Amino acid sequence: MATVLKTPEEEIVVEDPHSLKTLYLGKKGISEVRDFEKFALMQVLWLNGNRLTSLRSIDHLTFLRELYLQDNRLNTLKGSLQSLKFLHTLLLHNNNLRDLSSTLNDIVHLNLLDTFSLHGNPCSQEEGYRKIVISKFPSLKVFDRHIVTEKDQKEQPTPQQSTTITPPLSYAEFYLEKDVGKVKKRIGEKNQLKISREDNESPSQSPKPTLRSEYSLPVPETLDFLKSNKQTPPSSPDKSSTTNSRTKKPAPFEYKGMKFGH
Repeated sequence: MATVLKTPEEEIVVEDPHSLKTLYLGKKGISEVRDFEKFALMQVLWLNGNRLTSLRSIDHLTFLRELYLQDNRLNTLKGSLQSLKFLHTLLLHNNNLRDLSSTLNDIVHLNLLDTFSLHGNPCSQEEGYRKIVISKFPSLKVFDRHIVTEKDQKEQPTPQQSTTITPPLSYAEFYLEKDVGKVKKRIGEKNQLKISREDNESPSQSPKPTLRSEYSLPVPETLDFLKSNKQTPPSSPDKSSTTNSRTKKPAPFEYKGMKFGH
């Protein structure tokens, strides 16, 4: 399908461009707009129901207060709304905006935004979507056609509902990150081992005395002590005599005419 360009001058004839405050360009099959520089004092712009995939040439409308972009094919807002600091109404529902974090980052500077819509976009299916959006714009009064209450403003997204989305790693980045993680782990283990060794060698902790140092004398002193008192250690019993004493038979004897031990 051919690209349909549209300029404000093609739609209406205006002698003084600065006198134009409101312009309706809705449902005209427009896929691109341009030449809005002359209409710097425009306050309301309708571009709904067209075939726009991105926005260009409207960043000069610094006094714009209302912008209607619903029912288009927008897939990004990057670099298109940076100067619209007085915008208080922005309708973006039923487009093709997929990344909630990126979308909000492109419009988070709109501090006066009080009416906003984003439903009907793929990004509206993300977990905690409503809480995340409301937390980004404290001035919101109506979001997705629902009034924003004080309770909504106080509720904050949980850590699992963070707006930061990490892009997938490439294969090279994945393996590099994996190797860096191994190195960090080994450094941490070495540091932990060094700390444990320093704790064991700390002077405040005296080593426990061994049995020898606490109760025994050195071997040379023990021998001198035995020599001075002429004491000898008890000799071990003779194994042969012990064996003979156990195997020796009792002496024979007689009892009432009967002989025993013969």
